[in-house]
Amino acid sequence: MARHASGRIRFRPVGTKQRRASALGYGPTSTGCPAVEQAVERLYDSSGTESMDRFWSLMSALNYALEIETEVLIPVELAPGVHETAGPWADHPIPAEKSKGLRCWVLRTDKGRRFLPLFTRSAALRDSRSTADRPVLQRRMEQAMLEALESEELDGVVLNPWGRSATLDKSLLRGLLKAEPGEPEPGEEAARKGMEAAEAGNWPEAVAQYQAASEAGLPAAGRLLAECLYTGRGIPQDIPGAMQLWRQAAQAGDVLAQLALGDRCAEGRDGRPGDTGAALLAYRKAQTMALQQPDIEYQPLLCLRMAQYEARYTSPREALALAAEAKQGFAVRMRAGDKEAEKHLAETDELIRVLSEEPAPKAAYETEALQMS
Repeated sequence: MARHASGRIRFRPVGTKQRRASALGYGPTSTGCPAVEQAVERLYDSSGTESMDRFWSLMSALNYALEIETEVLIPVELAPGVHETAGPWADHPIPAEKSKGLRCWVLRTDKGRRFLPLFTRSAALRDSRSTADRPVLQRRMEQAMLEALESEELDGVVLNPWGRSATLDKSLLRGLLKAEPGEPEPGEEAARKGMEAAEAGNWPEAVAQYQAASEAGLPAAGRLLAECLYTGRGIPQDIPGAMQLWRQAAQAGDVLAQLALGDRCAEGRDGRPGDTGAALLAYRKAQTMALQQPDIEYQPLLCLRMAQYEARYTSPREALALAAEAKQGFAVRMRAGDKEAEKHLAETDELIRVLSEEPAPKAAYETEALQMS
């Protein structure tokens, strides 16, 4: 409610005040871990895919969460005589560096098994009185899982136990954390040599290796060769040929190739403006392709593109959440020496800056001033 200078009172519907969105950080107190949460939700979906497919979808999501250094919240065991008191623990957890010596709270089953509860989102703590007012600490998911795996007192971990949850015993944890790399696919070795040659600036050798890997049936090699054709590095430029290779790689399941097709639509060609509608359709297709198997190789870029081309126009907060996940992934990849990640990280930071400075979209309606007698 607001009062005009004339004394008349004007009523405003709740939520119409213009506010700027604030930047988010990837983690349990803000974005949660969408990939894992969605995969757990799919575990309970009885329609569509087989139960084993849903299980492997969860394993893929957890592997991605480990790759981008996801953190979780763990309730703390209270000392005897200490009463549980209300406090903003879920939103202000104890950081890992200050949690040494604290004993984690453990769930016990009827059969005497003991599991460490891990919460991917602070709101999930409030679904039970046993954790709603309990202090919590924030720890890297990988570290928490390793501690459970190596503990003689624990039988595993349970993700978000108060709702739709997922229990991981030690055999599953061992598979996630200790698995040996499998045999390389046909063409992977040649593709690796091609990327090493490209890193050294030897583009003709890179093209030769990419061609060999592509002929061996590796979809990613077709995408790498398409990039060389598109830019004319190590091979005469052939834009139609590059587009064809990208389409073939995308049809074979390469998510980055599908994202590249979206980027080409967005940037335009031959002096023509980009087609953002076609780009968005390409990015949505990439999102569908990545749903069952998120990976740090392409998921951060996918999050960035969906934030840029869709979420920023529908939900600034969702766009910021996607950008936060993208930033987390690019930062991890940059520390691993990925030069492309540095460019994308700068692009993400710029998007976050713009979203944080833009006012929220105006309300769909406004009320006129009302005269009260």
